[in-house]
Amino acid sequence: MIKLRIENLPLGTTQDTLREFLSLGENVEVAVPLDDVGETRGFAFVGVPAEDVATAVCARIQREPLQGRPLSVSRVQLTGGARGRY
Repeated sequence: MIKLRIENLPLGTTQDTLREFLSLGENVEVAVPLDDVGETRGFAFVGVPAEDVATAVCARIQREPLQGRPLSVSRVQLTGGARGRY
């Protein structure tokens, strides 16, 4: 699985909002961390099954803002201690 970090999310972004925006199916992992008061922390992690899906996600992010906010994306480098988690 290829892990991506998406940054500059608008407040109120949910996993479903992000999944819909990126046109992702059910075979991907989407995690939107929340702060202590339940607000979006401004970033999310997306796990996609293949390189072509990762490329499509990156292209979508570069092409179109989410609720008027430009997003950025980077690959997550997993270390041995992460056990495959974000």
